[in-house]
Amino acid sequence: MFPTFGSKNILLYYVITAFSSAWFIIANWLFFVLRFISPYDMAVLEAVSFGIGLLLEIPSGAIADLIGKKKTVQLGLFMQTIGMVMLTLPAISIWFLIIGNITIIAAFAFISGSLEALAYDTLVENGNENKYDKVASKIGVIFPIVFVIGAFGGGLLWKISEYLPFIFSTISFFIAFIISFNLREPNVDTYQFSFKQFIKQNVEGFKQLTNINLLHYLPIFIAVAASYYMWSTGIIRVLMGEEFGYDGETLSYLIGFTMIISSITLHYFDKLKALLGNKIGLVVICVATLIAWLIAGMTNNIIAGAFVFLLMTVAGQLHTPWVSSILNKHVPSSLRATSISTMQFFVQIPYVLIVIFYGSLVSQKLTYLFYFGVSVVLGLSLIGSYLLVKNRHK
Repeated sequence: MFPTFGSKNILLYYVITAFSSAWFIIANWLFFVLRFISPYDMAVLEAVSFGIGLLLEIPSGAIADLIGKKKTVQLGLFMQTIGMVMLTLPAISIWFLIIGNITIIAAFAFISGSLEALAYDTLVENGNENKYDKVASKIGVIFPIVFVIGAFGGGLLWKISEYLPFIFSTISFFIAFIISFNLREPNVDTYQFSFKQFIKQNVEGFKQLTNINLLHYLPIFIAVAASYYMWSTGIIRVLMGEEFGYDGETLSYLIGFTMIISSITLHYFDKLKALLGNKIGLVVICVATLIAWLIAGMTNNIIAGAFVFLLMTVAGQLHTPWVSSILNKHVPSSLRATSISTMQFFVQIPYVLIVIFYGSLVSQKLTYLFYFGVSVVLGLSLIGSYLLVKNRHK
């Protein structure tokens, strides 16, 4: 079911991905930490943490070249484990929460890219580089399964003790760290980092995104991805869930349920794409996301909340493969990964910039203004795409 192509590294890639993705705290961590810090102060901490994480994407490549991808992965997994331990101890000192949050976010920069690169280089070393898409697709299967287990498991654990989701997450991350010692550094290195090359690649990636065949998609690409990223990452999803009347247990079940539905929907992605086509499909995804944000700003009903979470999750999960399929068609394979990573860079910036503003609205009970504002941005992205298409056909 999970092909390894005769490589222990690929098997470990699957296993490490599974254990390092077991976020039992996904739906309830914020309920815990807000006992020790205000929503506004937490928003400031999020801005700092994600800002540092974004900046570390640059030197993480250089570090991987300097000490090797295996050690970079180990560093990231160690940071993730230690950060989770510290996140559990704010009752002792608020500095544990602050440093722990920053450490966990920073760990992402060291794990994801280096682990993927190590797996790819392993395949290249064995002459199986053309098999990477199959490996990547299996990783795409592992993540939702582990996510659902973490969400439902986190809800059950929270019911027993509020510390248990943190303890189980810590154990899972520590297991991934221990397993990483069995990785082997490949004898090939398909990518040598340099700051000059980093800038060049991102410029080239942006050029690809703005070519004539993709330009009219770009507003929807960025707006939907950015709105889903800032909703699903950090404090917004949990605080929105609380506004709808969910707690650390019930929100875990809701998030797990919506991920199951979105996974089923993704199973029929090819049929949906064939039925709707790219233009209509992306418009439907954008409109669904817009409606979700609108409803969030209009009501705090618990049933409406479930509908909002379902719409947001399904639309957000569908958006990624839809964008990838369009890029596959219009961007050369040699620049495809660069274009995707460039877009992800732009997608992550808004959360860093707006999370403090969102935190101030939480303390004033004015978050509906933020939700309406996101709806307006999504509406403008639809108008922008329409005008670009209209201008193209003049």
